[in-house]
Amino acid sequence: MQNIFGKNGTETPEPVQATVKGVIPLWLEGTLIRNGPGLFSVGDSRYNHWFDGMSLIHSFTFKNGEVSYRSKFLKSDTYKRNIKAERIVVSEFGTMVYPDPCKNIFSRY
Repeated sequence: MQNIFGKNGTETPEPVQATVKGVIPLWLEGTLIRNGPGLFSVGDSRYNHWFDGMSLIHSFTFKNGEVSYRSKFLKSDTYKRNIKAERIVVSEFGTMVYPDPCKNIFSRY
C-alpha cells in the first residue's frame, strides 16, 4: 500500500484551470465527480488496506472548451472524529482500531 496508495491526497478547494492537449468540444458542458480514497494516515496511525482511505472527492468542470479541477475531503463523522483525535479512531474494512487503554482505565475513577 505504501508504494502505490500510501500517500495522502491534498485538497484543492479553489478551481484550478487545467492544461488541455487537443480540443474540448464547445458543446461539452457539465461536471464530472469522482470519489476515491485520499487520506491513508491520520497523525501517526495508518490504514492497513487501501479500501479504508478516507474519501477525497474530485470535481472536473467542463465549460467553453476549458476544464477546471478542484478536490475536497468528504467531511464525514468518521473524518471529523479522526482529525479531532489526531489518529484513526474508527475501525474500517481492513483496519482494526483498539480503544485508548488510559481512557478505559481512568474513566472508572
